[in-house]
Amino acid sequence: MHSEGDDLNPYAAPQSDVSPLKVPEPLMPRPASTKWLLGLMWLFAVCTALMLARQYQAEGPAFLNHYNLFRVVWVSSLMVLSLIAFHAFKRSRIAYALGILYLLLLGYGVLSKAYTPYQRVFAIWKYEGIKTLIHHDVIIALLFVVLFLKFCYQFIFGQASRRFYRVAQK
Repeated sequence: MHSEGDDLNPYAAPQSDVSPLKVPEPLMPRPASTKWLLGLMWLFAVCTALMLARQYQAEGPAFLNHYNLFRVVWVSSLMVLSLIAFHAFKRSRIAYALGILYLLLLGYGVLSKAYTPYQRVFAIWKYEGIKTLIHHDVIIALLFVVLFLKFCYQFIFGQASRRFYRVAQK
């Protein structure tokens, strides 16, 4: 009597692969907040480079005396490195942290520029009372601040971006 296992050679190499299958990562499109952040990064980098180049062409070497050259080089290189790193680490938590850091730095710039019109209006109201009209620069600054805060909220706390960067996973 032959049983089923008798015809197998016990010294032969196994014929089946028992390694677990590698499931490819599901493709997810970038959420809108990430696309907007990338657009802001590129826009800010290109505009800064163009503004500095145009100002250097207009003023020549005297341009370097206006700015702390070390700070300009440091901030520009940090901006470019964060943009490259954001592209390199596509869906990792490092890219999410870089995005939040970039938004914090950009938010500091937006809020520092928006603070001056409000300070001027509050000084006028203090001496002249509430009768003065609201200036257009205050409304524009308020619009930028509100849009920027909404964008920050969508990127940091939005479900689509948290799922994309695997922050919402257990």
